[in-house]
Amino acid sequence: MQTKLEKSSSKNSTSASDSQREGASYAEIVSLARKSVSPIQFLQSCLKVIAKHFVCPYAAMHVRYASEVIQDDWHAGPTDPKFWKNSLQQFLTESLAEPTSRAKLLKSKTGATKVAFLSATVFDSSGPAIGAVALVIAPTNEAKLGRQLDQLESLARLMSFSAEFLGRSQPTASANSPGGRASGSQTDHRTLSRAASFTTVEELAFALTNDLCTKAQCEQVALGLVQGKRIRIISISGFDNVKSQSPGVSAIRGAMEECLDASALITYQRGTDWATDEKLSGYRLHKQWHSASHGDAVASMPLAVDGHTIAVLSLRRPASDPFKPGQLDDIKSKVEPYAPALELTRRASRSFLTHATDGIKRFATLVRHPDRVGLKVMVAVALLMTASFFFGSMNYELTVPCVVTPHQLRQLTMPFDGLVESASIVEGEVVQAGQVLCLLNHKELDQQQVELQAELAVLERETDRALASNLPIDVQLARAKQVLTQAKLDIVTRRIAQATVRSPIAGVVVTGDLRQRIGGVVARGETLFAVAPLDHWTLEVQVPEHSSADLHEKLTGRFAAFAKPELSTPFSMSRVLGEAQIRNGINVYIAEADVVAEQDWLRPGMEGVAKLELGSRRVWWITLHRAIDYIRLHLWP
Repeated sequence: MQTKLEKSSSKNSTSASDSQREGASYAEIVSLARKSVSPIQFLQSCLKVIAKHFVCPYAAMHVRYASEVIQDDWHAGPTDPKFWKNSLQQFLTESLAEPTSRAKLLKSKTGATKVAFLSATVFDSSGPAIGAVALVIAPTNEAKLGRQLDQLESLARLMSFSAEFLGRSQPTASANSPGGRASGSQTDHRTLSRAASFTTVEELAFALTNDLCTKAQCEQVALGLVQGKRIRIISISGFDNVKSQSPGVSAIRGAMEECLDASALITYQRGTDWATDEKLSGYRLHKQWHSASHGDAVASMPLAVDGHTIAVLSLRRPASDPFKPGQLDDIKSKVEPYAPALELTRRASRSFLTHATDGIKRFATLVRHPDRVGLKVMVAVALLMTASFFFGSMNYELTVPCVVTPHQLRQLTMPFDGLVESASIVEGEVVQAGQVLCLLNHKELDQQQVELQAELAVLERETDRALASNLPIDVQLARAKQVLTQAKLDIVTRRIAQATVRSPIAGVVVTGDLRQRIGGVVARGETLFAVAPLDHWTLEVQVPEHSSADLHEKLTGRFAAFAKPELSTPFSMSRVLGEAQIRNGINVYIAEADVVAEQDWLRPGMEGVAKLELGSRRVWWITLHRAIDYIRLHLWP
């Protein structure tokens, strides 16, 4: 029996020692927040305090504070810090990826010693995780691990919240101040230490209301947060859940909102002459709460931060034990230090939607301020642009690639089998109508022409002889031979004329370069030159498949070539080909457009861009229709 008592006493003393050490660590972190001049100095000092609190051989921290990245470590004892560094840094990296408290228990090879890695998340005052702190604790066991992790999480949260109070100092109250309260610094230490152990504002409010209900000997204590001009009750002592639509909660909410409007402490209880007190006679909602609670004493007090009410505390006591003079002021002085912690915890536990809503409300408040003229102008311009985006219209132009092709192409072919004698013109040159392009060898034709002319002269004399001899049959045969010979002569004469190849129109030579074929035989019908006019062109417009529905033959637009992008030429669509084609690996539809332009720099095959005018469309449709079509195409059921 004696042994059990000794063990129990030992455990109690150990627990008391741990509590004292934990409280000292909390106080030291808060003190550092008041002394430190920079976040880096504060966080590094806090790491040392936490490491010393757990008597750990190695600790590390990684925090992104504002635009700075703070990386630091701490080691103590005879062990080499390099022994722990790699393993703990890896554990810290895993903790940064998953912002939650973590523990990892390790055993030595012999199994006699157990070591633990602990990590806790560091939060920004607005809520998001900004880093983590990790420790090596040796030796330890499973029984202690849960409590050690809770302590580390509590210290890390206190460090996170205390960063908001860097360099602040509170005036201290003497021990003889009203109510015999402790100094403001000690009160803040206790307040922040307690607030740091809660993860949500509801948990903190639940603890405050239930604790105050017991200490102030109240029947009921309720706490509500201010949301604009309304109150959201988050905790009522004795209740796990707050049913906002219940009559009792509605009566308390009405009293709280009345207190919020008045921005003053309101009391209603028997013994107060409300009929003669002008200040209190208008507070009818507290009177209704008083009547609904069967005559109990009720009171509400605003909790403010920097002059702004952020919460309202309401209390109810039995009618037989009303509030005494000065008692409510004493309660407010003890509870109001928790107002900043309520605000910080609320902000830290906000959801993304709530965070966005609060940001919009703050921005709206700034806009309504009478001195924010420039901001109002910017908001007005932004609203006007937004309205124009959704309701305005503009001309929709589709920009697509295109290629210049000849509107008309005149082919010049070889009139007969022969030799190329000379070539004075090559492709790309501008020629006039009737200009000589090349000469063909026609010496054999010249010889045939002479022979046929001589043969024709002989036949004329034979005809004359037959006429003189009065031989009608011979005359007819001679004249038939004469006609046949004349036809052959005409053919040879025409071929001699064709041996000089001339341009049929004024334009540019598209194809034809015979310089390498001079003296060579060219077969009849082979193409020698192709000439295109300069004043009339055809655009081959390549429209992507996703815009093919807008194509029709009445479209107009403008064309600019890559050669001279500063010049644009109007065009009108003439036809749309029905079959899609592959161009540059893309499925496109080809449309042809007529371009009338007397510009000698245009050449067949030139590429450029064409802007098709598709009419007026909504601005939002022009901007978003491609994305909307993509979503429809890939997310259809």
